Amino acid sequence: MAKKTVEERISKKKTEIEQLQKRIDADNQKLKKLKGELEVLETSQVMTILEDFKMSPDELRNLLRTQSYSALKNANTQVQSSQQ
Repeated sequence: MAKKTVEERISKKKTEIEQLQKRIDADNQKLKKLKGELEVLETSQVMTILEDFKMSPDELRNLLRTQSYSALKNANTQVQSSQQ
């Protein structure tokens, strides 16, 4: 009798695991799909900004590179001055 009860509990746990794994797989597929949709929206957003400002992708890249360099230079200057 005890053996049957243990086997039933094992069977239930296996069923629960299978169901949970199916939900995890479905959620992972949804996550992958949503990430793809987000990438498309972000790209669309950038393209809209480029169109609004009549800016080419190269111009935007150069602008961002310049701003990034300036921000890094400013941060480096602040660190150096705080160390003195």
